[in-house]
Amino acid sequence: CEMGADSVELDVFATKDGELVVFHGAQGRDGRDGLLSNLMDVAQLEDPDAHVQDLTLREVQALRFRETAPELVCGPERARASAGIPTLRAALELCKKYGVMVTVELKESKATEPALQLVQQLRMLAHVL
Repeated sequence: CEMGADSVELDVFATKDGELVVFHGAQGRDGRDGLLSNLMDVAQLEDPDAHVQDLTLREVQALRFRETAPELVCGPERARASAGIPTLRAALELCKKYGVMVTVELKESKATEPALQLVQQLRMLAHVL
């Protein structure tokens, strides 16, 4: 990996339509993880307090990181601002390409079975915790 990591931890959520995405969102006032507004530009959303699991994959992929997001500390500014929330598939494929071990933290139980199926499909059981 470009930054020298040999393992990563991924927080995984299921979107409203059941697609798996990787996102490290804050906890909202309602106690749920996955709050978008701490990192993402949510100006186009009806609910500025929306969580990643409240949106469809299409809605999630339309969001971009805020240029002032404090948690983003690496990469060129333009690349960070234009980046979006990746699917679990895309993240796992990248980790597989670079031989990076993965710890998957499922943030909700409905993501369990689809995540396991994806890991099996990508033949990554030995590389994912």
